[in-house]
Amino acid sequence: MVCRAGGVQHVEPTHIATIVQIANYENVSAQFTVSVNQDGSISGFYVKAV
Repeated sequence: MVCRAGGVQHVEPTHIATIVQIANYENVSAQFTVSVNQDGSISGFYVKAV
């Protein structure tokens, strides 16, 4: 894919922090991924079983 797309010309800074946390429950483990903008608002929240 990189060959077809060419080289990177510009990357816009996003100022987003992403936190990944694994939680173990009795019957399953879950991975929580939370992304937060520079102003503290949540820009993404994802949960998946691992």
